[in-house]
Amino acid sequence: MWIAGEWLLVAGILLFYLQDSTLLLYHDEVAIAERWRSWNVSASAGVELAGRYLFLPNPLVPQRALFRATWTKTDDADDSARLDAFLSQLMPFRIGCVFAWAIVLVAIPVTVLAHRSPTLLLAELLASYLVTAAMGVFAWRRRAALGLDAKAALGLIAETLLCPPYSVNYLRRLCRHHAFASDPVKFATRHCNVRDRASLRRELLARTDIDLSFADPGSELQAGLQARRERIARSLPA
Repeated sequence: MWIAGEWLLVAGILLFYLQDSTLLLYHDEVAIAERWRSWNVSASAGVELAGRYLFLPNPLVPQRALFRATWTKTDDADDSARLDAFLSQLMPFRIGCVFAWAIVLVAIPVTVLAHRSPTLLLAELLASYLVTAAMGVFAWRRRAALGLDAKAALGLIAETLLCPPYSVNYLRRLCRHHAFASDPVKFATRHCNVRDRASLRRELLARTDIDLSFADPGSELQAGLQARRERIARSLPA
């Protein structure tokens, strides 16, 4: 069946955005997604690909922060002050990502499929580049507070200007450069609702049980894994 080029273009835009949004988590990683006045810590979206766990954040809210972190740490680290300082720098990017989402994922596809007006399409592309450039200026000026060196900031600016769907994920791309140093299990205890904590508990205990099944009985590794399991069960009560 022949598919019109316009549909292929729109599908390409959406796929680029979703691909860039998706996290492939390792066995010892979780995704930490910002919600309205709360957070969600999740080990996967229920899909495993080549030994890694797929996590797709809500594609309708690109203005919310998204981090990845290792849940096997046992030091009960609390880096909330540094996280709050980072989040306080993100308001221009929250606004910019909303505009980029509206232009790149809504306005441009509608124009391509319905209006087919070259002038309108060029105007929307120009608006997209202006929004992306504005976020680039903020990223460059705030690079120290955002934890970016000059090379990382320039790379981010270049990637998002060259590929408009990537600009929608500007804030999430900034989050990739921020090392989430807090203990994710303790973070979930403080910031997640009961249902999310229960889901996280089940997933982490299941993964720990998998590790335990490969550990030699009576070994130091088994003792460490058992201690980790007890810590998770204690921190995330059923």
